[in-house]
Amino acid sequence: MVRSDTMMLLLLELQRRRMAVVSIPRDTKVELPGYGIQKMNAAHAFGGVPLARQAVESLLGCRVDYYVKTNVAGFVELVDLLGGVRLQVEKRMRYVDRSQGLFIRLDPGEQWLNGQKAMQYVRFRHDLEGDLGRIRRQQKFLRALVRQALQPENWSRLPRILEHLPKAVETDLNLLQMKALLGFLREVNLEETPALQLPGTPQVQGLCYWVVEPAQAALFFQRVLESLQEEPSEARLLVCLPAQRDAWGQEACRRLEAEGFRVAECRTDPDLPADGATTIVDLGHHYYLAQRLRRLLGAGEIRRDPLPGKPTGVDLAVMIGSDVAWASQEQGG
Repeated sequence: MVRSDTMMLLLLELQRRRMAVVSIPRDTKVELPGYGIQKMNAAHAFGGVPLARQAVESLLGCRVDYYVKTNVAGFVELVDLLGGVRLQVEKRMRYVDRSQGLFIRLDPGEQWLNGQKAMQYVRFRHDLEGDLGRIRRQQKFLRALVRQALQPENWSRLPRILEHLPKAVETDLNLLQMKALLGFLREVNLEETPALQLPGTPQVQGLCYWVVEPAQAALFFQRVLESLQEEPSEARLLVCLPAQRDAWGQEACRRLEAEGFRVAECRTDPDLPADGATTIVDLGHHYYLAQRLRRLLGAGEIRRDPLPGKPTGVDLAVMIGSDVAWASQEQGG
C-alpha cells in the first residue's frame, strides 16, 4: 500500500442540508500504534484504511462513519466520465517527476480540465505555498467537480457513473447510500459550504511536520459541527463601509436582514478605500455563516484575525468593498 496523497473529511448536517470540508495536511504529525511518530499520510501505507481511519478518529476525537478512496487512475476516469470540469487555473504550473510518472504543465486562465489535467492541478505543490496551497486548490476543485456533476445536463450520466464507481473508487458505502449521498449533494448550496484546513503549526525536526494539538483539533472539529447548526438570526453583524458609499451599506443591510441576519451596527469607516475589496471577519467560530455571507455579498475574503476596537456582542464583521454584487450595477447605472 502507498501513502495517502490527499485526505479530506466531509461533515454532513443532514437535517439542514449543509456540509463542511476539512482537509487534513499529509504532513500532520501523529502517533501510530506500533509505528511511533509518523506523518498522517503514512497511516494508509502501514495499515490501509483501518489505520488511516483510526488516526483521524484519534486526532479529532470523532467517529468516521464511511470512507471513499480512489487512486490516480480512478480519479482521472471519474473526471472524464463527467466530461471534464471547468476551472479557473490561477497560475502557471510546471513540474516533472519521472520516477512517479508525474508531468504537470498547466497555463493560467479559465479552461476545461480533462481527467489528466485535473490530476495535474490537484497534485501540484511546487511553489511557495507548498502543501497548504495544494489543499486550497484541491478544495476549489472538489467544489467545481461536485457542481459539474450535479448540473442537470449531467443527470443522465449519473447511472453510468454509479456503474463505474466500483472500478474507480473503494468505499464502504453501498449503492443505496451512494445514491442518497448524491441526492443530499443536490440539495446542498456549495457556495455556502466552508472549505477548511485542520489548524496547526509547521515544524522542522529533520522532517517537516504539521503539528496539531489533539485537544485543539477536537475542539476545532466540534466547532465546525456546531457552526453547521447555526442560523443567521443567531449572529450579530457589524457592517463597515467606505466614506461616500452609504448606498452600498444600506443595500448590504437590507439584503443581510432579509436573509435573517441581525445587523447590530452599520457605520462608515474613513480608513476603508472606496475601491477596496470586501472582507468578512469571523470573530468567533462561525464557519458556515461566514461562508453564507460571502455567497450573499457575491465577494469577500474570509479572515479570522482579531478586529481592533471590536464592539461588544458582535460575531462577524463585514467591510464592504467595490466588489460586492450590487456595486458594479450602481456604478454602471
